Amino acid sequence: MKKLSLVLLPLIILFAAGWLTTSDTEKLKFFTGLERQAAGLSQKQINIENHTIQYLDGGQGEVILMIHGFGANKDNWLRFAKEFKGKYRIIAPDLPGFGESTILENISYDAVPQAKRLQQFLKALAIDKVHIVGNSMGGYIAGNFSALYPESVKTTWLLNPLGVQGAEPSEMFNAILEGKQPYVLPRNESEFRLLLSKVFVNMPFTPDFAIRALSNDFQKHYSSNEQIALEIHKEKDNTIVFKHPINEVLKQHSNPLLVIWGDQDKILSPDGLRAMKDNIPTATTVMMKDMGHAPMIENPSLTADIVKDFLSKNG
Repeated sequence: MKKLSLVLLPLIILFAAGWLTTSDTEKLKFFTGLERQAAGLSQKQINIENHTIQYLDGGQGEVILMIHGFGANKDNWLRFAKEFKGKYRIIAPDLPGFGESTILENISYDAVPQAKRLQQFLKALAIDKVHIVGNSMGGYIAGNFSALYPESVKTTWLLNPLGVQGAEPSEMFNAILEGKQPYVLPRNESEFRLLLSKVFVNMPFTPDFAIRALSNDFQKHYSSNEQIALEIHKEKDNTIVFKHPINEVLKQHSNPLLVIWGDQDKILSPDGLRAMKDNIPTATTVMMKDMGHAPMIENPSLTADIVKDFLSKNG
């Protein structure tokens, strides 16, 4: 035992010393890699149009296509994806313009152009039909994808989606209309921490190095994120308007539709759930209590249970 301790102690010291000198970004990559393994996902890439798309892929069976929100990336889905491990094939791309996928100038990243790129992405992977889920901006894109390509969709799940017209303005949209900095465009670590406080009611444990790394990534992509934000929603007559509102484009959609919203969402108004139901009475709607803007991160198991119940009735 003493000999074993003498061997292990220097290794522990070396590891600790290495960890202290490792960058925040590398630390985050290390732990993200562990979560990818736990979810059974690996990173791949493919070229469509002029874009190189990085994506996560794993599992077998019916495909669930997971579309992240504004300023986010494919890894936002890891804990939620783990809930479906072993029963489905999971594909989670970095949307063009975000994450590790290419970001090109003078290209539209609004909902319809992105939906069309997703269709090309699926064709390149030889996938004919998917269950599609999107959060926030990803829900805006997923909704438009389902409207444009109903033959490619088994079911659609929208989590706190952007792009609902006619809902009461959210705390963030009210701030934008008052000329204040949007929460989703943080310019420094302090503003990034404010964003997190607005996204979550009960924020999952996130070490400081991860917050610093994510904050730095937001700052790195501030310019492109700002341009995309200005494109996907406009201010008109003291309200926020969308070019392709999902509660309009999905009116004639006949495939099963699930809309989930956190009742404490500060980014997008929970009244969006009411606006969706008013326009699409056939939609299944669920309001999650004491939940924020990203339920698949804040409580992945409960969110997955709602989806699984929906699939048992509509899958």
